[in-house]
Amino acid sequence: MKRSQLSGAQKRKHVEENKRKIAETISKTKKLTSFFRPDQSEPPPSVDIPIPGTSKNSEENFTIQEPSDSESLNNTEDRKDKIVINRAPNQENDPGLWREVSNVDEQNWLSCGPNDCQNHISSFEKSRRTYGSTSRYCHEKVFIGQKPNGENYKREWLLYLPSTGSLYCFICKLFGSDKSSVFDISTGFSDWRNTKVMIEGQEKSSSHRDCLLTYLTRRKGLSLHQGFDKQVHEENVYWKHVSQRVIAVIRTLAERGLLFRGAVEKFGSPQNGNFGALLELISQFHPFSAAHITKYGKTGKGNVSYLSKTIYEELIMIMAQEVHGKIISQIKDTRY
Repeated sequence: MKRSQLSGAQKRKHVEENKRKIAETISKTKKLTSFFRPDQSEPPPSVDIPIPGTSKNSEENFTIQEPSDSESLNNTEDRKDKIVINRAPNQENDPGLWREVSNVDEQNWLSCGPNDCQNHISSFEKSRRTYGSTSRYCHEKVFIGQKPNGENYKREWLLYLPSTGSLYCFICKLFGSDKSSVFDISTGFSDWRNTKVMIEGQEKSSSHRDCLLTYLTRRKGLSLHQGFDKQVHEENVYWKHVSQRVIAVIRTLAERGLLFRGAVEKFGSPQNGNFGALLELISQFHPFSAAHITKYGKTGKGNVSYLSKTIYEELIMIMAQEVHGKIISQIKDTRY
């Protein structure tokens, strides 16, 4: 029977043969350095570059004189004096310095946005106001608002001035004309006893909304600061939902010839009429309507709610004009 494996002598002979072949291969291989040739080209000729204001006779005596410490210090101060950034008062990050705003100033802040002068993160030390024996300060919470659904949002328009400790309205400072708001005047707002009421009143005021609309219209096409756009879009959607429910109630009562008003115009009262009763009925099964009535049902005159007799009388007139126009157009199209 033949052996299937090599013997020890054969293995040693095989290893020696491999070593011999490797050594022979290495001896025939050229060294790496043999592939590189030394650079035998001549070095480039030296070129004398003449220095302005010197001649051949003065080359040997030419020296570079370094300035002294006092001279270098004076030169540094001179350069600092020359580097002065002259900014217009209406382009400063301090809204308290803004006066009459020109078109150039408006364009500047439309491009920059309110981020540079918001100062929402601050120590609020300068905001201290004393009322009798108590002192109150501005707080970071005033820059956060709450939507009717409970969601929080950042008040991008509200600015804090650390030097005086007052609050300002960014868009009203730019586009406000009557200067009737305390957030628009030069001293700003700093009555911390009524902070929440005043800020919410500013947001709901017609002048603030007009300035916000002007800001968005002027800034249209600029891809900057989307906070205002999102806030306005969400507010438009909110009031659109409110108006849809109010119009549905108006149509239901008008189709059946029912009265709208009651003895009182107050939610929760059994004498508030059919209009208020139907809205209360809807709110029992719809959280959105219930939250709206809870927040705006008792705000009183001067506040937008879409729940008063003024709004449904105006909507009735608009709907009547639309129906009247449809009837006239149908008569004209029929002819006979």
